[in-house]
Amino acid sequence: MSNRQRTRAATLVGALTYACLAAFASGCSGLLPLGTAGAQQPPPTSQQASSAPSSQPTPAGSTTAPGGDTSTGTADYQLDRSGAAATSDNRSGEVDYAATSQYAIDILQNADRVWTAWFKAQGYPEPYVVLDLIQPGQSLVLTPCTSANGMPSSYPNAFYCDVSNGTDNGHIIIPIETLARMWSGDIFGTQVSDVKAVGDYAAGVILSHEFGHSVTAELAEDTGRTPMAKGKNKELIADCFAGVHTYALSLGTDGSLDPGDVDEALNALAAIGDQGDGGTDPHGTPAERKNAFQIGLYGSQADPRGGVPANCTKAFWPEFGG
Repeated sequence: MSNRQRTRAATLVGALTYACLAAFASGCSGLLPLGTAGAQQPPPTSQQASSAPSSQPTPAGSTTAPGGDTSTGTADYQLDRSGAAATSDNRSGEVDYAATSQYAIDILQNADRVWTAWFKAQGYPEPYVVLDLIQPGQSLVLTPCTSANGMPSSYPNAFYCDVSNGTDNGHIIIPIETLARMWSGDIFGTQVSDVKAVGDYAAGVILSHEFGHSVTAELAEDTGRTPMAKGKNKELIADCFAGVHTYALSLGTDGSLDPGDVDEALNALAAIGDQGDGGTDPHGTPAERKNAFQIGLYGSQADPRGGVPANCTKAFWPEFGG
């Protein structure tokens, strides 16, 4: 077992929500497999339609729910209906921060179910992470993740912070005003190049990316395999894992994507790619970030199956060896 203390508790402090994403994990085992016979294809982009696999082979190690039932029994997690429908006005300036927060929770709880099923299938402990949503007018102070003055809800970035002090799990930190701006294509202060392809999943892929960081941290701890991915690969593998999660969403068993959502994701990742050398904290060029996401979603040349985490580790985390 991991040395990290794991908790299911959810704590509300003022307007700042600490939500353990596995708070209802008693029903997680086997839910939302990464491959389902007869499921629809991952949504192609205009440039990648020909790259989508012609069938949906089940990724190695994925599972189905007990008895072969792929239903979660929680119909309120149709992502583009419970969260995005309520926040669609974010694009016109009529921002509903409560609905934006719910969308973040829905996406990340979904990611938790997807990755919990995979972790258990591999024989790893169930992954846990804490979501910190910084609400308007609030700030977060979390050592060592933020400065002593705190992080405001408009801070132009989102983070995964691996806090392992014996009392906390890793934290996904989402400034909610920053998240809401993504509906209009404003990704951390950079506007996407194609304004015709902006919307909710620009935010969704950033959330999935941050969860991807928690996946790598858990895998490193649970397997004892070090070092972690180096340089820009530590970001590209999170992009790739976001593609794995998007593949699962495309199956429609626990929430489905709308037409154009993949293009929104690619636009968002391209907008925050490195335009130069990336400096001391490289994240990958726009083309590299889009490619990493698509490897997770559609597969690689060596293994053209979508939703296979091993495609990501082989491409961006060779130190892991899996």
